Amino acid sequence: MSNIFPLRSLNWPLFLFTWLCTGFAAGAYLLLVPLRAILTFIRENEYSSLTETAAVGTCIILLVITTFAISFYLVSLFSRSHSPLRYAAVLAPVALAGYALYLFLNPENIQSRSAGTDQVAPGFAIGAYPEEEKLEQLKAEGYTGVITLLHPLVVPFEPILLEQEREAAEEVGIELIEAPMLPWIGDNSASIQKLKALALHPKGKYYIHCYLGKDRVNMVKKILLASNQPLQNELEGSARTLQDIAAFERGPIIQITPAIYLIPLPTDDEYFGYLVAGEAGSIVSLLDPSVADDKPHIEKEAAVATQYNLPYYNLPLNEQSSQAEMRAVAREILTLPKPVVIHHFSTNYELSQKFEAVLREEVK
Repeated sequence: MSNIFPLRSLNWPLFLFTWLCTGFAAGAYLLLVPLRAILTFIRENEYSSLTETAAVGTCIILLVITTFAISFYLVSLFSRSHSPLRYAAVLAPVALAGYALYLFLNPENIQSRSAGTDQVAPGFAIGAYPEEEKLEQLKAEGYTGVITLLHPLVVPFEPILLEQEREAAEEVGIELIEAPMLPWIGDNSASIQKLKALALHPKGKYYIHCYLGKDRVNMVKKILLASNQPLQNELEGSARTLQDIAAFERGPIIQITPAIYLIPLPTDDEYFGYLVAGEAGSIVSLLDPSVADDKPHIEKEAAVATQYNLPYYNLPLNEQSSQAEMRAVAREILTLPKPVVIHHFSTNYELSQKFEAVLREEVK
C-alpha cells in the first residue's frame, strides 16, 4: 500500500522543510543567474512587459515543480536508506539555502551597480549598501550622515540589513537617517517629506542608498531635482526608460517623437519603474473622470503624482470626443515640458488609435 500511495508514508514535516530550503536555494540561483539573463534578453530585444511577466511566471512554475520533485526524492531517499550518508540528502538543501541567505545578506555580492559612490548633487551622493568599513570611509571623507531607504516590510533581507546598519553606524559614529521607502507604489509620503526637507535645508554631506541602487535612489534623484538641487551626475543608464521596452501589460508603447510617448495605463510595477523613477517631463492622462471605470484610476494616479511630485495632467477624452477636441488636447500636449508620456487605459483601444493619428498630424 505504501508503494501505491507513497505520499501517505512521507515524512511531511521533513519534506516541507526540505522543500522550503531547496526552493529558497534554487530560487536564489534562478534570480541571480538564468532569470537575470532572460530578463536582459527580453529587455534588450524590446519584448513587451507581458512577455516578461510570462517568462517570470513560467520560471516560477518550473521552480515549484522541480524543487517539489527534488525534495520528494531526497526525503524518500533519506527514509529508505540506513546509511549515515543519508543525512546528506537533507543537509545539502539546508547548506545551499544558508549560502543563498548569505548572498542576499551581503548585497555587494549581487549589486547591479558598482560599489563606488556617485555624487548626484552638492552634499548628496548615492551608492551601494554600506558595510561597516564603508561607513568608516564615508566618515573619513566628511560625510555627516547616511540616508537609508531600506524598508522593514521588504522581508526577509532588508529588516536584517537595516538592523546591522544601525549597529554599524552607532559603532562608527555616523548619523543614520531612516527614510524607508517601499520599492513599489505605496505610501512613502513621510519619507518623501523627510528627503525634501533635507534637500531644501541640508545640514551636512549625505550618502544615500537602498538595496540594489536602482528605482528608489532614482526617485531620490528626482526629489533633489524638484528641490532645485543641481544634479552633478545624471546616472546614465541607471533609470529605466520607455525606449527599453516595446509594450506594457495593457498594450504597446508608441513613440510619436523622440520626446513624446503614447502608452497604456501602467500597472503599479510599471508606473513605479518607468514613470515614478523615470525621466518624464510631463505625464498626461486621457482618462475621463465622468466615466465611472476611469475615475478610480484618475484618483489613484493623481494621489501618486502628488506624493512623488510628478508633473501630472489630466486632459480627458472619451468615445464621443470630436476631432476638434482631440486636436485641442494634442496641441496642449505639445506645449508641455518634454519628454511627455501620454496614456489612456490601453493603446489597443480605438480611441487611443484615433488620438495617435491626430497627434501625429499635429506634430508634423
